[in-house]
Amino acid sequence: MNIQEEVRKANARLKAAKMGVALQLRGDRISLIATLLPKTDSIKTKDHQQRIPLGIYANHQGPKQAEAEAKMVALNWLRRPLNGLITWILLAVLLLQRRAENELNNLKIISLLPAFTRMTLKQPTSCGDGSTMLA
Repeated sequence: MNIQEEVRKANARLKAAKMGVALQLRGDRISLIATLLPKTDSIKTKDHQQRIPLGIYANHQGPKQAEAEAKMVALNWLRRPLNGLITWILLAVLLLQRRAENELNNLKIISLLPAFTRMTLKQPTSCGDGSTMLA
């Protein structure tokens, strides 16, 4: 199945779930498109359709990742506060976090984190007053 067909099927699932967000192929990347509050520096005063670049490539895994992002954006939008600034800050933080996770996955570092966490949890840590505690 080609990428366009995968995006079309993902959009059909998002529409059936009434998410209010769709995927859009733009060159070699996938973006989201949704009706959102105006950005804080915008002259617009009403909700309007906007594109959200995800930095996700239009490859075999791209539509699946973008669909997950679309669901997160839709859920955050449903919980939106009245203040648009907070919504945009939360969205920006969410997208930055997802991009960082994608970069970690791409570098295969994420597979090392569980072992590292187990190691650090077992190591006693000095408290500076002569006592120790488990990290």
